[in-house]
Amino acid sequence: MPVNLLSILAGAGIAIAYGTYVPIHELLTVAFLGAAVAVMIRAAPEGTTLTDPIDEREAERILTISAYAGALAVGAVALLVAFLWPSLALVVIGITALWVVAWWPRGVRTNTLTSQIAIRRDPATVFAFVSDFENEPKYWAMVEQVEKLTPGPIGAGTQFRTRVRLPASLGITETVMVAVEEIVDFKPDHRFTARVASGMHYNFDVLTFDPIPDGTLVTHKFDFLYSYATAVLATTLIVGPSSNRILRANRVAAWARAKQILESDGQATP
Repeated sequence: MPVNLLSILAGAGIAIAYGTYVPIHELLTVAFLGAAVAVMIRAAPEGTTLTDPIDEREAERILTISAYAGALAVGAVALLVAFLWPSLALVVIGITALWVVAWWPRGVRTNTLTSQIAIRRDPATVFAFVSDFENEPKYWAMVEQVEKLTPGPIGAGTQFRTRVRLPASLGITETVMVAVEEIVDFKPDHRFTARVASGMHYNFDVLTFDPIPDGTLVTHKFDFLYSYATAVLATTLIVGPSSNRILRANRVAAWARAKQILESDGQATP
């Protein structure tokens, strides 16, 4: 995708640098602008309701098309500016190209959330409760339902179908997400790693359970990768910090509730 965006910008830049015939410039400007509008029309989502689960592939399609429309729109604007200030138009193209390249590396699009909580129960008890995802509706407020999909005891390869209701925030209406989570690494009473198997992008939840004098220290680390389209549209800068605050707040509340459930269920470890 970055290569395609750079190709669009390069086409506009070449037209600005070497195109001196005004009618050609006008034709190219109209072409770029028309293409941008046509692409945005293609990005229009089909009618959905608040009860419809989020379709991640459809959302990514809309973001990708929007990124192409943005590159075409920048090209059209640069061509318009070039009628009066060709050098300024080339600067606009150059800055946009640098922005496209800046989000190319995976490292700048990776986000990590880490938290810890001490629970006054032994590691085996805490591990058994947390690794059974069917317990999540008891302490994660947004989780409505979890269903175990694979037979047998919980371990590496176990999958769960999770239904999450995301509250309205940041101008986005309340939405529903259904995902399949899979445990990919499982060390009883010590650590397990899970991921959203139905997701399109890199994501890993790593939870470790370390014994401490008065119970268990749970460390929760979540690594996930923003898609390139999400990043290049500046969503990570505009929405990312607020989303992280919301995720952290929900996580703190969830683990506080899990701690309350575990510590009130039977005798706490001495």
